[in-house]
Amino acid sequence: LEALEFVVQLLSTTVPAAAVSGYLYDINTDELRFVAGTGPGIDQRRGTALRTSQGVIGRAARAENHALLIVDMQEAPDYDAEVDGRPGLVAENMLLRPVVHEGRLLGMLQLVNRTTGDFSAPDLHLVNYTADRLSEYLHAARTRARR
Repeated sequence: LEALEFVVQLLSTTVPAAAVSGYLYDINTDELRFVAGTGPGIDQRRGTALRTSQGVIGRAARAENHALLIVDMQEAPDYDAEVDGRPGLVAENMLLRPVVHEGRLLGMLQLVNRTTGDFSAPDLHLVNYTADRLSEYLHAARTRARR
């Protein structure tokens, strides 16, 4: 949880977005649980769980190590404001990146509404790099906890 909160804060200070969210994956329920975030609606969202079969978040969860960039949410047929959105925020664009280690989903990073221009290639590289480092950390932490 602390690592995900750190990553969410890091991304919120480096990529200008209206909201950044961090989810942890629960393999037992096949859900992504919202555990960290910035921007509107975090109090209403905290602790909620999303099925990995729903919305663009579900599509991104199945993309393994690939980011999903949606430039215009109106063009995303699987967008569901109840699943993918935030109370008090109309999603216009979104960058999602699953946190995966050796083919296993561990979590999700979500950035909503870049505040200046569109999400850029440097944004994508930063989110990919951060997700990869987070996956290594989460895997190591889970391995230590099992011992």
